Amino acid sequence: MAGSIKVNQKRRGRPATGRDPVSAVRLPAELTASVDKWSEDHETNRSEAIRRLVELGLTIRIKAKQPSPLRAARAKELATKAIEKMARDALASGTLGQIKLVAI
Repeated sequence: MAGSIKVNQKRRGRPATGRDPVSAVRLPAELTASVDKWSEDHETNRSEAIRRLVELGLTIRIKAKQPSPLRAARAKELATKAIEKMARDALASGTLGQIKLVAI
């Protein structure tokens, strides 16, 4: 025989559509509806909308959560009570002269 005939064997599975790996997620129906609404507003499909929204979420910096004024007032109150208790205890034990109080 002069040579074998090469036969292209078919690959199993779905053909590759791109080079990026697939990341599947499960979304609640309400979130899917929100993503679909966003994709319509921005004239894109759901996959592209999810990619853009994830990129936006990763690039936005969130400020550190500041305590509410009520919690800040409560913390100040607790700190004041703790300092006053330490001062009373020091006065009662006679070690007040060894403690240096600093006004803040």
